[in-house]
Amino acid sequence: ADPRGVVIIDVVDGMIKVKFQNQKTSEMLMELEGKTAKDVMYKIKHYKMVSRTDHAAFIGSELAKAELCMKLGIKYNYDNPIELPTGERIVS
Repeated sequence: ADPRGVVIIDVVDGMIKVKFQNQKTSEMLMELEGKTAKDVMYKIKHYKMVSRTDHAAFIGSELAKAELCMKLGIKYNYDNPIELPTGERIVS
């Protein structure tokens, strides 16, 4: 886990939303939003929300999945494969 905190990603009302919580207390530290994964990633970088490169890579992949789901009009489930309307699961 990243010592700076826990990142939770969701898609709400056509926006990618990120909640940043204290790892030990679950206290909300910050909330961000953007229309694209790139927008949100720049904000995460600006506020130095992550300290580990593996965590940054994971967050980047989740943000890309969130954006893809948003554009396709399908439900985004954090840290789970994308489920297409056909039932096929892609991008784990």
